Amino acid sequence: IGRKASPVGGGMNQTTPLVRVSLYDGKPDPHIKHRIHKTKGAKRNGLNPVWDEPTDVFDVPTSSPSIAMLLFSVWDYETQDFVAGAALPMNCLREGYRSIALFDSQHTRSGPYAFASLFVKVQKIV
Repeated sequence: IGRKASPVGGGMNQTTPLVRVSLYDGKPDPHIKHRIHKTKGAKRNGLNPVWDEPTDVFDVPTSSPSIAMLLFSVWDYETQDFVAGAALPMNCLREGYRSIALFDSQHTRSGPYAFASLFVKVQKIV
């Protein structure tokens, strides 16, 4: 996972962003224990952080892929402030490398958020 040009705090390079990926599929499944994945903070790299730890590759199992939504949210690790996010239907994600446009807390993509995005690799396993 990588992120481009997302404004955080006073200075983009002074923040430590992290990404949370949450699954919402409409019905709780007792067999699915990992519904939220959280990366480690990218230390003092708010302008162009990269998350490439082995733990940053994860599965998102669901019993209802046709209604499942994935919420990608970026947070400041140190202050726990929300930075930006995006929600996508799971059945609309195509395999391969994808750029996910991020929106601020007002759901806008203007000003410093105009080009904010997450760069992810999607692989579907049936």
